[in-house]
Amino acid sequence: MSRTSLAGCAALLIALGSWLGSAFDLAGDEARKAVTISVDDLNSGKVVVVGRLGIPLKTIATLRGTWRFPDQSNGPTKDYSLSLHVSHVDGKALTEPIKFHSAIVEIDYPRLWDADDTSSKQPKPANGETWEFRGYETGGFRGRPAQFEKELRLPLSASGVWERSFLTELNGILPKPDKPAKNSEQGKTGQTEQKKR
Repeated sequence: MSRTSLAGCAALLIALGSWLGSAFDLAGDEARKAVTISVDDLNSGKVVVVGRLGIPLKTIATLRGTWRFPDQSNGPTKDYSLSLHVSHVDGKALTEPIKFHSAIVEIDYPRLWDADDTSSKQPKPANGETWEFRGYETGGFRGRPAQFEKELRLPLSASGVWERSFLTELNGILPKPDKPAKNSEQGKTGQTEQKKR
């Protein structure tokens, strides 16, 4: 191949590379552009917001997750609260469990309880328990914008693990445990087993 041919090929490759690079930059710019929607669009149902669980917000599903304390193998964590690690949605395993801090999880038993039932109205999670329940993910904007705090002359607030600009929360109903027989250890075990399902 002559020098002229090599120079022509090199020029062609450089031009092609430059064109492809600019095309990818344009595609990247398009992907990075924010989409503007109005609150009215959200309220009208024209826009569907998909939550962290991969289904639209406020969609009831059967959820399964395990309560866990934070991993302390790399040293102590600042917040040692339980989190619910949701692993299944409507019986389908998620690629990775989605973690919800206990502060943004509200799970109740069905109402109404019997008049003589003095049990707590809300189940109490324990480390390692797996719960299967009907629930949904919802969300909203939380906290103040940093610029607002600056203009208000407040020190910037420390954000907790559950504080994000758009925070999703989990709400659910856990099946009511079998009513334990009075003074029966067997009844207590049955309640724990029901809760773990």
